[in-house]
Amino acid sequence: MAVNPKNYTDPREVPKYTLREVHWYLDIPLSTLRWWCLGRHYIVKGERRSSPALITPSLYDPDNPSLSFYNLAEAHILSATRKFGKISMQKIRIGIDYLAEQYGSPHPLLGHEFFTDGRNLFIKRVLETVNISKKGQLAFKEIVDAHLDRLVNDKSGWPTQVYPVRHQDTTKRPIVIIPTVGGGQPITPRKGIRVTVLLNRKKAGESYQQIAEDYGLTTSEVEEAVQYMAAA
Repeated sequence: MAVNPKNYTDPREVPKYTLREVHWYLDIPLSTLRWWCLGRHYIVKGERRSSPALITPSLYDPDNPSLSFYNLAEAHILSATRKFGKISMQKIRIGIDYLAEQYGSPHPLLGHEFFTDGRNLFIKRVLETVNISKKGQLAFKEIVDAHLDRLVNDKSGWPTQVYPVRHQDTTKRPIVIIPTVGGGQPITPRKGIRVTVLLNRKKAGESYQQIAEDYGLTTSEVEEAVQYMAAA
């Protein structure tokens, strides 16, 4: 199905990413990402049960949904809470349901400052914090998850940029995803060069130094970006 970006008032809502692309960019297992976007069915003691989707794809297709930048940002948040915060899916589901009810947003994980103490999800407010895993019980903790800080938000709290991370190294930001730059594909943060271009040139046998000189990048910028994308 062809998508006309002009039909969307917010470019961050335009469906442009396949599950496989988001899997590659964010280092999320493809089966996990499919579950988050489409839900799943499973059997417990002979009883068929279902687990609803946690992300609503911008363009739904049971075989190959198309995700928006907002969907990508939601997947980034879920990945951070599951992979690094070690929060149970049950608590994440409670938090999402609470936010959807309270804010009425199609993207309940976005538009709020999230952080975690390793057990519960939180929304950070000016003077207080709502513990959404306990359905609104007040908490007063300020432990910010470093992975969630890799979202850059606009003044309304909605994401405009995502700095993906692999494994647990949060000290570097080799690539960034901005929906209005480079077709929404991963780019280098300083110069905005598509990382796939750098990766393809490296695969063709060019040196990091050669590539860096052509694009006004440092050798380390090229190497870190290429290695990030090549690790998938």
